[in-house]
Amino acid sequence: MAGKNPFQKAIISGLVLALIMIGPLPAREVKKATQPWKVDDVVNQERASDFKISPEGTRVVWVKNVPDRDKDGRLSHLFLNYPHLEQPAIQLTGGQLFRILP
Repeated sequence: MAGKNPFQKAIISGLVLALIMIGPLPAREVKKATQPWKVDDVVNQERASDFKISPEGTRVVWVKNVPDRDKDGRLSHLFLNYPHLEQPAIQLTGGQLFRILP
């Protein structure tokens, strides 16, 4: 993103982040908005965080945090996206090594 002013860079980064968060999510049955959330709904959410955009804006690496019911904790894995390509995120880490206890 060389040659762009900081405002343009912030807008582009925000749009890329929004597309990444929306794009790779699998289609799921949507619950009616009238149903209140339960404790399990909150505890068992998958979360995305720590987005880092490459200087040229062609790659984004981020952390996906998922519940691990067997261990009563959470697992974190790194993912890589190429925002300019229409492809799903690439998982870079796996297994049970990145466990976070509540």
